[in-house]
Amino acid sequence: MRELAHLLSVVLVVPSLAFASMFAALGHVTSATGFLAFLLAILESIVVLLPWLLACLALLIVLALLGFSARYRWAAAICVAGIAIGSTGVLVWLDNRTLTAGDAAFHVPAAVAVVIALWLAVSEWPRGPKSAAAGTATPVQ
Repeated sequence: MRELAHLLSVVLVVPSLAFASMFAALGHVTSATGFLAFLLAILESIVVLLPWLLACLALLIVLALLGFSARYRWAAAICVAGIAIGSTGVLVWLDNRTLTAGDAAFHVPAAVAVVIALWLAVSEWPRGPKSAAAGTATPVQ
């Protein structure tokens, strides 16, 4: 069940991450003057962002796979929460107007991803070595 919750949080963070990267690139493209400069800016953005987009895709796949490991699920959940918070922050920062109810509804999937990821991180946080007899933590020497 926790594996599916982690996978759901990874899937929910993808749209926010995609829109944040597109809007960041859009700021560069729209600053071009003239049609040819506009096309060159689009081509330049694609060339520059393609390796980063492939790296982000690989990172999301690794984070999704780490969610299936009970040992590393808490770390993967913290990373997913950080990505969701960061991409939502970029979207809010790039949008210079006040946040309306329609805009807030757009951020709901990322907020749900943060809630799920933080719940998983807190519930899966390593508690330290346990004593077999008492079930309590042993003192570290």
